[in-house]
Amino acid sequence: MIRLMRFLFLSGFARALRRVTGLAPRRGDLQRRIARLPRHHAMPGGDRQADFNLLMVQSLQVAVSHLEDQGILRNDAVAMAKEAFLANGSGVTRAAFGLWLAGTRDPVAQMQKQPCLTDLTREMWGQGVEAHEVTGPDRVTLHVTRCPFADYLWNVAEPDLMPVFCAYDAQWMEQVNASRRPVTVNRSGTIATGAERCDFTFVRAEKAQAEEDSGCWGRING
Repeated sequence: MIRLMRFLFLSGFARALRRVTGLAPRRGDLQRRIARLPRHHAMPGGDRQADFNLLMVQSLQVAVSHLEDQGILRNDAVAMAKEAFLANGSGVTRAAFGLWLAGTRDPVAQMQKQPCLTDLTREMWGQGVEAHEVTGPDRVTLHVTRCPFADYLWNVAEPDLMPVFCAYDAQWMEQVNASRRPVTVNRSGTIATGAERCDFTFVRAEKAQAEEDSGCWGRING
């Protein structure tokens, strides 16, 4: 499964890069560039998800370096790679959150009944993530205090790539806020921009009619 995910991600990213720039490498070119990166730069966590996270961040890293090799200035190369990176992951992200929203009448009530944001975050992004959740009367906030992507990019001295992953989160946040469900989500800061934590606050809308769902994230996990 991991090999298939790696193949699909790299293939999709290469196609997106070609659409955005017309200069981008193919999947094999990305793989060869990744293989030449220093081996001592690992992704925090050490689990299977950390391996996939490493592929994601390194694919972005080598895409930018490839564009720079073609004579594109750093800021423009980052912007182009960012556009392709977000386009490559948006389909899966939107499908997952669309399924959750479709099966959850009152998302905040569900999260309050069975707190699981922390577990879900680690399941998605690996054990390198450090997070905890705080529940209030009409809200649930996830505080991420350690981001493995930020750690990696600081270690390789490419912090200008960190906001790409913040923008990745912004995609599903926009989807939640645009939905008809009685929930909004906001973020006051990110580790990438100098904050101590990334905070995701889910707030119940005043018109909500709470309907409790069983299990974590309703129908996403069956």
